[in-house]
Amino acid sequence: MKIGSYLVTARKKRGLSQEDVAQSLDVSRQSVSLWECDQTIPSLDNLISLSNLYNVSISILTGQEDFKDDTNISLGELKNDNDNSKSKKVFSILSIMFLILATIFVLVPIVSSILAIPALAFAILSFCKNKNNKSLLILIFAGSIFLAHIFGYTILGNSDYLVQKLFNIF
Repeated sequence: MKIGSYLVTARKKRGLSQEDVAQSLDVSRQSVSLWECDQTIPSLDNLISLSNLYNVSISILTGQEDFKDDTNISLGELKNDNDNSKSKKVFSILSIMFLILATIFVLVPIVSSILAIPALAFAILSFCKNKNNKSLLILIFAGSIFLAHIFGYTILGNSDYLVQKLFNIF
């Protein structure tokens, strides 16, 4: 693996933009971009500064050691996370789509209930992969929709009766 991918990983782990790094090292953003694209190699002085900025050893930035930080995540695991980022987004998007459909069809209880099941399943998958606040919020919402349907069918009994009451109100 080339040095650029290690530089990108270290920068992203610290939550820095290329512009932030460029300002810290007093170089252009284009220089940082060229380093990360393996088109040029940072000078020894810049490599030392990058090492200090990212709080990792030079041997990690050059790929001679595994990339480990305070969370003990290796570079390979980070690359797998980046590779799976599309699937993480897909699970969230699918969950949100099914939740929207379940909400739209709330007056047709059987359809809404059927749509709530995949919404909950995709929300669980999204949370398991992402473990962030957004996916937790989606999971909570999907779970509450699913539980509302269970409550409606088991406790309240005939949900068609509720639909008829709603139509009578309008």
